[in-house]
Amino acid sequence: MTDFAEVLRAYADALAMNFRLHVVAQPEDQLKAPVGNLLRAFGRVARLDVNSRTEVRDDDVEGRPDLGVTVTRLLTGHIELKRHGLGARPERFTGVNREQWNRFKALPNLVYTDGSEWSLYHSGELVQRVRIADDVSEDGFGGLIEQAGAGLEDLFRTLLNWNPIVLRTARGLAEFIAPLTRFLRDEVAKALTREGGPLRQLAAEWRAILFPEADDAQVADAYAQTMTYALLLAHFEGATRRGAAQQELGGEFGRIVGPGAW
Repeated sequence: MTDFAEVLRAYADALAMNFRLHVVAQPEDQLKAPVGNLLRAFGRVARLDVNSRTEVRDDDVEGRPDLGVTVTRLLTGHIELKRHGLGARPERFTGVNREQWNRFKALPNLVYTDGSEWSLYHSGELVQRVRIADDVSEDGFGGLIEQAGAGLEDLFRTLLNWNPIVLRTARGLAEFIAPLTRFLRDEVAKALTREGGPLRQLAAEWRAILFPEADDAQVADAYAQTMTYALLLAHFEGATRRGAAQQELGGEFGRIVGPGAW
């Protein structure tokens, strides 16, 4: 494939075929392979080393976005998949989807999609939105809106070329990292509920050595702040986005909290 129009056509037809098969599966799960393939194919068109990985999910609102997106093997953003027809306007969601959005909007580079509508958010602020079809899962390539490809291509370029925001004041730094630290704290709190998990062992060691009276909520908060400021310190000490220190810290967090966490 040499242009995005062909890539989009293959995606639309593959998605429609998935839903015509009437496989017993969550609607979101039927989007994972087509969306992942679409991203990788776009990467080839754009000459970027793009990949996606399926995040480990629990059956509750505390989970992570469905897909992590990498460029040159570095995590660049996330994609949250919704059942076809729900749309990609999480600020209008209700119930558990609204609760989920209240957590996910802390992420700095996040896409919501139901396959037909795509919305890109930076830390909860809408950056771009495009609808490529009324219902691509039903109509396939034949239902694509004219010029939809150009809008989605532009959205993908923004997603994949994202770089961390340069923060120039202490107040700006605090406002930026606070929601991310809360997101991390909630992930740690959830991990602490898993019997036999490595984080429960770490919590026991922290209580034995540092915080004998700390409950799980306090351990989660302390761990999240420690990880956040360790990453900041690594940066201030000269580590780059591609540096070993960040990769090592991120990998350690992933091993402790669970697969797909970082």
